[in-house]
Amino acid sequence: LPLFPEVRAGKSLTALYALNLAGVGKVRIFTSAFARSVHWQEEILKVYKKDPGVLIVDSIDKIRSYINDPDLQKRVKIVVMSYEMVAQAQAHEYWDDLVKFSHMFAPEGDIVDEVHLCRNSNSKTAKGVLDLVRKAEKQLKKQDIHRQNYIVAPTATPLVNGPRDLNWLMHAMYPWEFPQADSFYQMCLRNPQLAYTSLNLSGAVRWSRSDIF
Repeated sequence: LPLFPEVRAGKSLTALYALNLAGVGKVRIFTSAFARSVHWQEEILKVYKKDPGVLIVDSIDKIRSYINDPDLQKRVKIVVMSYEMVAQAQAHEYWDDLVKFSHMFAPEGDIVDEVHLCRNSNSKTAKGVLDLVRKAEKQLKKQDIHRQNYIVAPTATPLVNGPRDLNWLMHAMYPWEFPQADSFYQMCLRNPQLAYTSLNLSGAVRWSRSDIF
C-alpha cells in the first residue's frame, strides 16, 4: 500500500491502522532516523492503546540481546529500526546478525517509512531493506503458501522526478508485475505515456487497498 498524502496527514497512523486491520501480528518499521523511531513509538501507542512490546533497534547490542533472550523474543511484537542501522550492519560486518534477528522476529508486515529515501535502487540502504523484506516474505510462504508479508510505504515527499525514482518502490511492492530492479523504468521506455500520467500511482493505491481490506 503506497501512501502519498500531504505532510502531517497522519501517514504513520494510517500505516499502522492498515496493518492492524489486516490482522498483522508482528510489524517491522524501517525509518529514517532515531528521532523518527521515537515518533513511531508515540504513534504505536495511539493505535494499540497499550504497549504491544516495542523494540527500537539502534545498536548491534539490541540485536544480540534479542537473539539471546527468549523472554524478549516473546514480548516484542513491533520492531523499529533506522535506515542507518541497515547500512551500518552491511558496512561493519554484522549483517548476518541482523538477518538472524529478522528471521527470529519473523515480521508479518513491514512499514517502509519515508520510502523516497530508497529511490536509489543501487544504494546499500535500498538493497538491504529489500533483502530483509524479501526474506520475511519467503519465511511466511514456507509456513503457509497463502500468507503474505504486507508492505506499507508512506511518504509525503515528491517522489516522481522521473520513472527511475519509482523503480525500487514498484519492484518492492509488486514483484510479480516488476520482477527486476528496473522493470518499471523499462516498461515506461516501452510505453512513454505512462511516465506522464497519474495512472501508475492511483491504480497502485486502489489495487493495494483491495488486497488489504
